[in-house]
Amino acid sequence: MSRTSPKFPKDAGVSVPYRLVPAAVFTTSLIATCALWRLHWEPLAGRNWIAFLAAACGLGITALLTLMTWNVCRRSHEVAQARQRMTLALAAGGTGIWSMDPTTHKIELDERAAAICGLPANQPIDRQHFERHIAPQDRERFEALLASRIDRADARELEIEYRIISGQDEPERWVAARGYVGLDAGQPRQLYGTIREISGRKRAEQKLADSQLRLSGLIEQANDAIISVDAKQRITMFNHGAETLFGYQPDEIIGQRLDTLIPVSLRSAHHKHIEQFGIGQQPARRMGERGEICGLRKDGTEFPADASIARLDLPTGPVFTAIVRDITDRRRHEEKLEARVAERTEALEAEIHSREQAQAALVRSQRMDALGQLTGGIAHDSNNLLTVITGNLELIEDELPGHPVLKYLHEAQEAAKMGARLNQRLLTFSRRRKLAPQIIHLNDNVIAMSELLRRTLGETITLTTLLAHDLWTTRADASEIENAILNLAINARDAMPNGGDLRIETTNAIIEEDVAKLEEGFSPGEYVQLSVSDSGHGMPPEVVRRAFEPFFTTKGVDRGTGLGLSTIYGFVKQTGGHVSIYSEVGRGTVVNVYLPRETADGVPKPDISQTRSLNAGRGETILVVEDNPQVRALTLERLSRLGYRTLAAENGPAALSVLQANSDIDLLFSDVVMPGGLSGFELAHKVRELKPGLRVLLTSGFDEDAARSGERGDDEWNVLRKPYSLADLAQHLRASLDSA
Repeated sequence: MSRTSPKFPKDAGVSVPYRLVPAAVFTTSLIATCALWRLHWEPLAGRNWIAFLAAACGLGITALLTLMTWNVCRRSHEVAQARQRMTLALAAGGTGIWSMDPTTHKIELDERAAAICGLPANQPIDRQHFERHIAPQDRERFEALLASRIDRADARELEIEYRIISGQDEPERWVAARGYVGLDAGQPRQLYGTIREISGRKRAEQKLADSQLRLSGLIEQANDAIISVDAKQRITMFNHGAETLFGYQPDEIIGQRLDTLIPVSLRSAHHKHIEQFGIGQQPARRMGERGEICGLRKDGTEFPADASIARLDLPTGPVFTAIVRDITDRRRHEEKLEARVAERTEALEAEIHSREQAQAALVRSQRMDALGQLTGGIAHDSNNLLTVITGNLELIEDELPGHPVLKYLHEAQEAAKMGARLNQRLLTFSRRRKLAPQIIHLNDNVIAMSELLRRTLGETITLTTLLAHDLWTTRADASEIENAILNLAINARDAMPNGGDLRIETTNAIIEEDVAKLEEGFSPGEYVQLSVSDSGHGMPPEVVRRAFEPFFTTKGVDRGTGLGLSTIYGFVKQTGGHVSIYSEVGRGTVVNVYLPRETADGVPKPDISQTRSLNAGRGETILVVEDNPQVRALTLERLSRLGYRTLAAENGPAALSVLQANSDIDLLFSDVVMPGGLSGFELAHKVRELKPGLRVLLTSGFDEDAARSGERGDDEWNVLRKPYSLADLAQHLRASLDSA
């Protein structure tokens, strides 16, 4: 039987003491076997086979014990070495080890874990005592996580970051714990894991978060649009300035292609530019280097813009950030400057053109003077012929009393009288007649001109006359009056090329001082008013301001001399009267001629003060709606003098606000034509719906038919014609307030 020692595997990691253990076991077993042989089995030496078998068994048992001892020792040594390596690795990483019994809730910490938590090492610690070292704001979260892992068999891992209580002057400390739940028959047997301090990482993360927050705040507060896109031109950042500029919310645009913000016509050029910019060496482009671009808003509108672009090369690909600025205001300012230069250039050209026009007007005036001289000579000779004709007709009439041919003779005499009247107008046109002021009834002149006007105006224009039955008399040259009516009618006809309505109206007008102040050169007093209104295309304010200038005309070169209104203005001013024009584009024109009232015939003047007292207010509240500040101030002053309380508004929407805020308004007094989106008629309809019992009185510079043009259901409203006297205002207000 061999007595050799067992061979152990060579292991550089096994130390010498570790090899001596199995050797000692083998030697001891061998000695014990020999001793047994001598003491118990030596008498059996004569029987060699029994001795050999006993020796073999002894040696086998010795070898088995030796091998088992060697394996146990080797594995214990490996475990010790692995634990030593793990301990060193954990120590290098600043990581401690903890364990917890889920039944007793006792927690044990190694030295490093205890140092991190500030607790005693290698001693069981009660769970409640351990949790008192956790910051209060994290304690509930820690308890919930731990309870969920103990109660649920399928949740075996846990990971949590929390704060631990530090000293008052110490900085905030964070730790990260990781663990694993060991199970026994499906039930938690033990919890064990690691813990390490992460305060440095948390502070770095907080600094990074603060930096990102500040950067995000700066980006969000920027007035310009800041947009980032990735390598595939997908939008990844869209600040508040971009929301305002483009009209998109971030959730609508993030992830969309940048093409969404670029007009279709410019997308191809934009793609080429981005491609060149992406492969170029320049990492950024400042505003203005490429010139202006164009952006597309959500509502489809385009706007001019300028942009700066920066490229950041990341491992995942280039990222582009653009700062876009709307330059609409700058473009508008530049256009204004260009327009101002163009305007000055145009003004210079206009001055040159005006001089050329003045020269041409002088030539036309000389031509008109020559035509006037010719017309006067023809009229003079024609009158001589008519004198012969009418005289002979009278002689023939005396010679043929009762003859049937007399009816033809009378027609010839009427034709001769019409020819004489025509000659009178020709002489007036040629200004060969000396002015002969006389007391006239203006209604008679209008009636006498009606037949001629109807023939002159044509069939497409409807002529309407509205003559006051108690019209005062005036002193003027009848021929000039008729010439003025004719000129105004012709001007109205030219303003209505497709036909329309012409209205001639006469009325008595009392112009008080406060009304006269609204127009230059207008004196207070009593006048006979002649109004000629049309429904033509109207005139803009700049044309109205120059309407009475000599030689100023908006007609073609061969259609007018520009002397019609200026001649009327001169004649009326020479008579002591006044002329005013009220016109709006698209609505028509009203020309008012005021001739002084003639009182030499003994007609008594009305007692205005008595009229005021009869129609005075009784403390009612009136809301005045007028867009002209001068007229509004005058109206408020008049109403105050009449004894009314007043409120004011400059347009229809403002009037509705005043009506809703005041419940004691008795009457609405509103102009018909106003800005703000509501006419006087529309405002009256809305007031009727809101406050059915409120009285309404309207006023307009147009006659009632023109003011109501295009309206529906407006005949129910009372309209006071501008300009009106204080007596007329008082009378209409009283009538409206006292109506049932």
